[in-house]
Amino acid sequence: MRKRLLGQVRTRLDRFSVDQNSATVLDLQAVAEVAALLETAPDPFADLEVAHTAGWLHWYRYLVGDPGDDQQDLAVALALLASVYQARPDAVPAQLRSYFDENRLTAPESPEVMADRAVTLLEEALRTGDRAALNTAIDLLRQTLAAT
Repeated sequence: MRKRLLGQVRTRLDRFSVDQNSATVLDLQAVAEVAALLETAPDPFADLEVAHTAGWLHWYRYLVGDPGDDQQDLAVALALLASVYQARPDAVPAQLRSYFDENRLTAPESPEVMADRAVTLLEEALRTGDRAALNTAIDLLRQTLAAT
C-alpha cells in the first residue's frame, strides 16, 4: 500500500513540475492520496521518504493556492520537510532551505525547545510588532504540535 501511494503521489508531483497545472495538486484526489500516504507511516516525520513526498505535495499546494487559504499547506510542508532538511538539505525547495537556514534549523529540536523558542519570538513580536518574528513563532508552534 505504502509503495503504491508513494508512486501515485510522486507521479502527481512529476506531472505538476512539467505542466504547472494547479488542478494536479489541488484536486480532491491529490488530497486523498497524500492523506492515505501519511497514514501508512507510523511517524510520517521520521519516515523521510513519506515526509519528502508529502511535504513537496503540500509545498506545491501552498504555491498555487489562494492567498490566505494556503497557510495550512505551508504549515504541513514546513513540518514535514524540516526533518528532510536535517538529513538532506538539498532535497527541500530552495525557499524552505533558506528559511530553515535563517532559523538555524540544523539539529533536531525537542518540542520543548521549539515551544520555548516560539514563546521568546512571540514576546518579541508583541513588544516590537515584528511580523516576521510572529510568523516564525507560529511556524514553530505548528512544528511543536506536529512533533507531539
